[in-house]
This record gives sequence, C-alpha cells and structure tokens, in this order.
Amino acid sequence: MIISSLKLSFDPVFVRRLLATAIPVCLQTLMFSSRSLADIMMTSHLGVSEVAAIGFSGRIIFVMNLALFGIASGGGVIIAQNWGAKKKEGARQSTAIAMLMGIPFALLFVVLCSLIPERMVGLASSDASVIELGATYLQIAGLMAFPLTIGTVLSVALRSIGLAKICMRLSVVGVGSNLVLNYALIFGAWGFPALGIAGAAYATLISSALETACVLAYVFLRKSALAFSIADLKEGLDNGLWKKIGKVAYPLAINGVVWSGGVLIYNIMVGRMGTSELAVLAMITPIESIIVALYVGIATAASVITGHRLGAEDYEVAWSEGKAFLVWSVLCAVFSSILIWSCKGLIISFYPAIEGDTLTNASQVLTALALVSGFRSVNVTVIVGMLRSGGDTRFCLGLDLFCQWAVGIVLTYLTAFVWHMPLYVVFLAINSEEFVKLFLCVYRFASKKWIRNLIKADGEVASCPAAG
Repeated sequence: MIISSLKLSFDPVFVRRLLATAIPVCLQTLMFSSRSLADIMMTSHLGVSEVAAIGFSGRIIFVMNLALFGIASGGGVIIAQNWGAKKKEGARQSTAIAMLMGIPFALLFVVLCSLIPERMVGLASSDASVIELGATYLQIAGLMAFPLTIGTVLSVALRSIGLAKICMRLSVVGVGSNLVLNYALIFGAWGFPALGIAGAAYATLISSALETACVLAYVFLRKSALAFSIADLKEGLDNGLWKKIGKVAYPLAINGVVWSGGVLIYNIMVGRMGTSELAVLAMITPIESIIVALYVGIATAASVITGHRLGAEDYEVAWSEGKAFLVWSVLCAVFSSILIWSCKGLIISFYPAIEGDTLTNASQVLTALALVSGFRSVNVTVIVGMLRSGGDTRFCLGLDLFCQWAVGIVLTYLTAFVWHMPLYVVFLAINSEEFVKLFLCVYRFASKKWIRNLIKADGEVASCPAAG
C-alpha cells in the first residue's frame, strides 16, 4: 500500500492536476497573507502599541473571515461534486445559495464592529492606547465584511470548478492596491493625509472592495459557468439544494467561529501577559500565515479533486488519491520547518524598529514555530482536503472543539498564568492542539467514513458506501 501511494504521489498526471490547483491557491493565499504582513511591518514604524492593536484587531476580523469561509466552503463542496457529476445548473444554484447564506454573518460583524469595537479590543488588553487604536481600525476595516462575503463565495466557487488560476490573478489587484494604499495612507505619501493605523484600515477596506469588483466582473460580465440569476437562486431554494449546502456549510461556519474564537482566546491570554508579548504574536502571525498558505494550496487541490471524484462516484480513485495527498502533506511539513529555521534571521530583520525583549521573544517563538509547524500540514490536508470533501463536517467540528478547547486552551492558560512560563513555551502550548489532532484526523481518514456522495438523492444528502 505504501509503495503504491508513493508511486501515485509522483505520477506525472497526478502531480500536474495537483499543482494546477495547489500553486495558484498557494500564491493567492500568500498574497492575502501579505496584506496583514504589510500592515504589521508598516505600522511597526509607528510603535509597539500600534503593532499590538492591529494584530489583535486582525484576529477579530479573522473570526469573521473563517465564518464566511465556512459558508463558502460548504457551497464549494456541493459545487465540486455537482461539477464532477456534470451538473452545471447545480453549481450555479449552489453559488447563489452560499452567497445568500453569508450575508447575515457579514451584517452581524459590521454591526458589532460599529457598536462595540472598544469592548472587543479590550478583551485582550487593558492598555488604553491599544484599545483606542484597535477600535479605530475595527470600525473602518469591519466594513470589508460585505465585499469579502461576495468575493470569498465566488473565489471558492471558481476554485471548485478548477479555475484557481483566475482567482490568483484577480488577487493581484487586491494585494497591489493594498500595498500602495497602505504606504500612502499610513505615512501620508504622494499628497495623501498621514492617517496612521486608520490609513491601514482604509487600505484594507478599499483593496478588498476593488478585488471583489474584479471577481464579480469576471463571473458575470464574462458569463462564466457560475454566473447565476435570480431564477437559479429560486430553483435552489425550491428543490431543497439549500438543505444540502446547509448541512455542510453551517457546521463549517460554526467550526470556523469556534476555532477562530479559540485563536482569539489565545491572543487574549497572550495580551494579558503584556503588550510586548501581544506585539510578538502579531509579528509572528503573518509569517505563520505565509507558511500555512503552502498547506492550504495542497489541501484545496485535494478538496477540489476529491470532490470531483466523489461527485462522479469514483470512490476507489478518491481513496487512492487521498493517500497520495497525505504523502505530499508530509513533504510540505518537512520543507516548511526547514524554511522557518533557516530564515529566522531574515524574518527578524523585517522589523528594524522593534528591539529589546520584544525582539528576543520573537526569535524564540520563531524557533518554536519551526518545531510545530509541520504538524499542521498533515492536519490541514486531511481535514480540509479529504474529510470536508465528503461532508464529514460534524466530525471536524468535534475534533476542533476537543483539541483546541480541551487541550490547547487549557495548556496555554496553565503555562501562562499558573506556571508563568516564557512566551515561547506558551506558544508551544498553543500549538499542542495540532499534535493531538494529528492522530485523530489520520485515524478518521483511514476509516474511510468520509467517502460519500452528497448530491445523489433529491432533497437530502445521500451517503454512499466507502471504498473497499
């Protein structure tokens, strides 16, 4: 079995299919992560409080982002299986319904950021300066929830039908405009006002809207296969397709909120250790996100390819390719750990205005990141790439709930506030959830319970026997 999996992993046809989606998605995710990196790097010239404020505010936006991504991914699972079954009308209807489902989440987030931004930032810090700066950022950047909902749903849908390259190209608009606007609005270049952290927020909002406008133009002006109409939305609601999407999407959305909420609690606990510690986490997070982009590329390719196989009822092929994706995830794990370790000095040099204990802590945390990052590679590939493709979302929700809240958060609290350990040990405790998750998700993968067709029956999700 191991030999056959290795052979398939490096089969030229399989590798081409894998990389055709993985590379564009990886690059798109890298570009998305570069926005927060640009925010942190540019605001680091303003001071530690600005870095801490924008770092935690970014985590709050991250909660919203994962909830929306859960809705979009639920639609994407059904879109991929419809596409594999040659049902284009089902793909259009799924896109329309996923967008409709995401709007209430976006509206709720905008309301919260408008009404109680100080309370949200105050969860992580008692520093009045950090609270004021973070609230300013949230009130402005929170408005990006609306364009982000539309853009995320359409981007996931395009990936699900094999058009990941288009998403990558359109992301260039968002990233490029974000970098230019960041520099102009934070520092007051080219005649623009110097707005500081508010400038970073405006840059994030405007660049998100520009990128979404480009995605909308591609889908609807070019009349792509996903260009839905009101009739498609009505048909999807009438024929019960919304139930199938809901059974996948809502657990994913809850999963996103629960998991990102846990990440928020990690940040709150680190913030209570001190502003310097919170700033270190803000500095490391974009680097961590860039590494995760590699994992997301492989996982998304696995999700799209597996979804097509399950939709076409090619269960044996889905199982064989799943093992090959697992091999690739291990290779990515080794590569990423070596990369972080070897580039530690270069990463530290990105923050010339940061010094003292903050810089020392950052160096130690980067070493810890090199040790634990690889575990996440396998977890992301199995959970996002295979389990979710078969609609195994309830297991994924329970897995994240247990590993994060019963293991990671408990150990983080103990190391930070009971044992008073240094920041790098607390960071290892934060990532302890990935170690536990590794064994559980691989066990679930091996059980084959995720190998299911979700579009076979009318009105309900249909389970199919796993491959033998």
